[in-house]
Amino acid sequence: MKLQQLEYFVTVSKCGSLGKAAAQLYTSQPNVSKVIHSLESELGHPLFERTTRGLRLNGYGKSIYDYAVSIIKDAEMITQVCTESISGAFNVSTYQSTTLARLLVQLYKAHPELRIEHRQGNVEEVAGNVENDISELGIIYISRKYKQALLNILAQKKLEFFELGTARACITVGPKSPLYHRSRIPYSELAGLHFVRGIQDYFSENDFSRNNIGIAASDALQTDVFTNCNMMVSYLLEETELADFGINLVYPDASESSRLYHYKTIEVAGTESTMVLGYITEKDRGLSETAAEFIRLIRKLLENQPGGQSISETSSL
Repeated sequence: MKLQQLEYFVTVSKCGSLGKAAAQLYTSQPNVSKVIHSLESELGHPLFERTTRGLRLNGYGKSIYDYAVSIIKDAEMITQVCTESISGAFNVSTYQSTTLARLLVQLYKAHPELRIEHRQGNVEEVAGNVENDISELGIIYISRKYKQALLNILAQKKLEFFELGTARACITVGPKSPLYHRSRIPYSELAGLHFVRGIQDYFSENDFSRNNIGIAASDALQTDVFTNCNMMVSYLLEETELADFGINLVYPDASESSRLYHYKTIEVAGTESTMVLGYITEKDRGLSETAAEFIRLIRKLLENQPGGQSISETSSL
């Protein structure tokens, strides 16, 4: 059985006519008829019945139609993956961060021929993208006390985590927040705040939730708004008392963001406030040259943070 036979079969099914199918396939009607007959001979069953309105799938044809469509889609995906590999696509998933976005822009400017596919999400989503081969690399951060639990879960999924450094937890608020003029806040006070966060809680399902892994305990952050839209987060921080939770990470030139918005970053103090920043990959899989270069940019950024730590950006902004 050839893929062409299935493509012709699906096209004739949709068109209901050999002539219309031939036009859509840019071939002749006799050729379409020949291919359909060869498929029927190979399967040992007719696939169509003639009606006054043209060709219609018979019972057997209907029973294999969905399989044929699925095979064609899978073949298209395989072709797409091969094309992306040849064209040098870099597929990466990260937590929400304008700093990492700027690093990707820096990477693209150095390699304008590069094709980049970037996805943002929580830790669970980033790990899932790497596990399912959607992304070669996943950049995450997590509370240090949950690191070993994270390693155990990733090992079951044949994934590995490599630490790049640490950063302090922080919250970001706007000028309407009563915390706007503070520089630090105890970890214990987070439970009394109202937050805007991503659509899903970190490690919200399956192994992740059973092991209670996350940036903070799920009952510590009272979330009023869930969104995966950075602009929505920006407007909420600017216009309401909501806060955003994240880590300190600043791009060398963040003056543009400072002019556009009036955010204030407040460091979270306490034993729970140390966050581990690192990347996830498939076990025993070496990094591509592009992925390795992106990791070097992150390492360099961490090394150049004032005082050895970053000081101005949260996970979402």
